[in-house]
Amino acid sequence: MKEKRFLCISSMLCLFFFLIVCFSGCTATRHTVQEVSINMIDTSIDDLVEKLLDSKSYGAIKNGLPGALLVVTGITELSPNNYKLLTRTCMLYVAYGLFVEDENPDYAVELYGIATDYGLRALKQDKEFRRKFEQGLDYAECVKHLGKEYVGALAWTGTAYGLKTLPKLTSAAALMEVPCISGPAMKAIELDETYFYGISHLVMGIVNGLLPEYAGLTGGVEFSRKEFDAVDRISGNRFMLAKYFRAKYYCPLAKDQVMFNKSLNEAIETDPAILPGGYLLNELARVKSQFLLDRAITYFPQ
Repeated sequence: MKEKRFLCISSMLCLFFFLIVCFSGCTATRHTVQEVSINMIDTSIDDLVEKLLDSKSYGAIKNGLPGALLVVTGITELSPNNYKLLTRTCMLYVAYGLFVEDENPDYAVELYGIATDYGLRALKQDKEFRRKFEQGLDYAECVKHLGKEYVGALAWTGTAYGLKTLPKLTSAAALMEVPCISGPAMKAIELDETYFYGISHLVMGIVNGLLPEYAGLTGGVEFSRKEFDAVDRISGNRFMLAKYFRAKYYCPLAKDQVMFNKSLNEAIETDPAILPGGYLLNELARVKSQFLLDRAITYFPQ
């Protein structure tokens, strides 16, 4: 109940400031109020995300996240060039997509698409990235010069684009989109591979699990395994979403049903509190792993 109250209070607080900004007098006054309010909201959004990730109330957060996300989206649009808000909004759309994708995969893809747009907007706050992007250069070239301050936007943009593309990544046409995933993800790894429990390694593990091996340079079983192993190393073997994604994408490729069962059962049986600040993430992994385990025959037909 504490988490549910916090979510409601945080959303109401953000909405309160949102309304103040919208209805505050003349344009000059409104601009001043907006600037002050957005700075205050930055901190509130950070607190909201922190509490969400470590919440013990899976059901309450799943049901309350759409409303909170709507408010956060409105606030972000009031400050459309705010890098932190754009990045946080991208992250929250990814999170909501993970909550709903098993029940409604098409809706999840739509959410990941929105997340990708916010992530790209965050990256475009860098003028050099924006110039290269508008010239149509590939993502690896666009992100080459970015510094560590952009690691959040890089990681979440790569994650969002990857999750959006996954359902069709086995088709030849979709393979052309791989650089849009690997460019931001690999740059995030270069800048800080530990960011968010090694999530960019996780994304590359998924991508390599779906790509054919190419000249020993990328794709295939070994590259996928190494990326998932990196996530386990970085997180101290505590980030259970890595177990879920390893089972879903690496194990079928490796034809390893033993590892499939082991990974999913570990995610299901591990105390979610093992991940500092990420209780909800591990609880999400538990729910998704049970869903996947119940459908094992799809991945390993008898």
